[in-house]
Amino acid sequence: MSSSIAQPLSAPVSLRGPRRLAVALLVVTTITILKGAMTTSTGSGLAFLDWPLSDGQLMPERSYRTLPGFFEHFHRMFGALAGLLSLSLTVWLWRIAPGTSACRTAIGGLALIITQGVVGGVGVLKSLPAVTSVTHGTLAQVTLATFAWLTYQLSERYRITRPVTTVPAGGGRKLALFAVAILVVQTVVGALARHTNSPHALWTHVGNAMVVFLVAAIATAY
Repeated sequence: MSSSIAQPLSAPVSLRGPRRLAVALLVVTTITILKGAMTTSTGSGLAFLDWPLSDGQLMPERSYRTLPGFFEHFHRMFGALAGLLSLSLTVWLWRIAPGTSACRTAIGGLALIITQGVVGGVGVLKSLPAVTSVTHGTLAQVTLATFAWLTYQLSERYRITRPVTTVPAGGGRKLALFAVAILVVQTVVGALARHTNSPHALWTHVGNAMVVFLVAAIATAY
């Protein structure tokens, strides 16, 4: 492995609290994405035309009296909660484990979720153009994957696992990077199909699914 591997988490630092917070963040982010999916499926994305408030309020009446208002508003609420949890975790790790790979991942995740929120808000203000909707949907998956990786980095298993040095870096790393890239492309195509109702994007997404599966399986087993 390369000598530029990020500094590992040291044993004396207690990571039980941050890991529990990371698990909570992962759960809340998953719920946010599911709420977003329901918002799109029910056509509720423009239930409120303002942002970051809804009808100029933190808890508008339509958020609990109408289904579109409920889906859209609580998607926003869970997104805001995920952002606060991400900020809290980043600050916590910055204080107890600065310079570690987990701290850097937390910072990256915080940047992603802030970008995600801004893109979603701008999309509402611009009446949901395809470019913001597709970007919003794609970033959601990348953000979730980042928080999942962060949760693993804070685990005991990650701390005690040592990098394999007997196998030279090269083809395996390139294959893994290619697998990640093709997964992101597949996610973008899926978001295009979802938010533009394009049959071409839909069948491209379906057709590429087997290719993505095979590449990911080979990269995992390499």
